[in-house]
Amino acid sequence: MRGINKNKIELAHKVKALVDAHYEEGRQDRCKSAVFRNVVRKTYPMSIVTFFRLLALAEGKRKTYTPPEKNQLSLF
Repeated sequence: MRGINKNKIELAHKVKALVDAHYEEGRQDRCKSAVFRNVVRKTYPMSIVTFFRLLALAEGKRKTYTPPEKNQLSLF
């Protein structure tokens, strides 16, 4: 499996910085979806799914590749 492109990681950190600057917990007009609609999408055009993937990448919650065990059978 290939690693993540360094440009994608930089984009994730830039998006995270925008969210940190505009997100306020508990306010409906400053929730993450509203920040995406009003700030992030105007700066970096992307879908909301990509937005949440980038946030997970920047926060370190992204799943990483784990190689199969030695005793695990492979289809290929």
